[in-house]
Amino acid sequence: MKKWTFFMLLIAILLFGSVIGFNLFKQNEIAKYLANRPEPEFPVTVTTVKPVDWVPVIEAIGFVEPNQGVTLTSETSGVISNISFASGSMVEKGQLLVSLDSDVEKANLKSSQARLPAAKAKYERYQGLYKKGSISREAYDDAEASYFSLSADIESLKAQIDRREIKAPFSGVVGIRNVFLGQYLQPSDDIVRLEDTSLMKLRFTVPQTDFSRVSIGQDVDIFVDAYPNQPFKALSLPLNLRLASKVV
Repeated sequence: MKKWTFFMLLIAILLFGSVIGFNLFKQNEIAKYLANRPEPEFPVTVTTVKPVDWVPVIEAIGFVEPNQGVTLTSETSGVISNISFASGSMVEKGQLLVSLDSDVEKANLKSSQARLPAAKAKYERYQGLYKKGSISREAYDDAEASYFSLSADIESLKAQIDRREIKAPFSGVVGIRNVFLGQYLQPSDDIVRLEDTSLMKLRFTVPQTDFSRVSIGQDVDIFVDAYPNQPFKALSLPLNLRLASKVV
């Protein structure tokens, strides 16, 4: 039994020694290979460096909008009797665009204007008679009230007729009209979109950390999707911690 144990122990020692010897041999061979390996070569690229001017920029995404724009509607209801513009045309400030039927108001205005001279003459005559004491205060007051009331009615009728004529509040380009001749127009109905494109604005924001880099009159380059390679020059106009730019 002891002899068997001795042989087993001897075999284990030989196996363990062979493993250690193999590892030592491998490490020695690796060390020899690394020691005899040639130095590695690294390619080098050479280029000429020239000084150039570099300007720091702030990039931001914004929205292009007209100088001013409005959707025109009517203050009163009525039948459209005249349309004086074409879709996509240029209009001037104060130009008549749409007229509502105002025959009744115009007839009443003519009637009131026809009675105004007589009412005025009566008022002036009664004024002179009252100063002379020929008529009572009541008769003079009635003539005065009739004259001024008729004058106020005329101004009211003129205002009613004017409200039935939709005019351009500013010069610009109109879009596609949404009304037709003979249509009954309600105050909430959209007539057409009017925009002043003579001056375009770009509205965008910049981070608070860049506020110190923004100043009035600073150059701004604007790029739009329709012209990706063509910059549009603008001037910066800071407003309420936001940066609005106008295209020149």
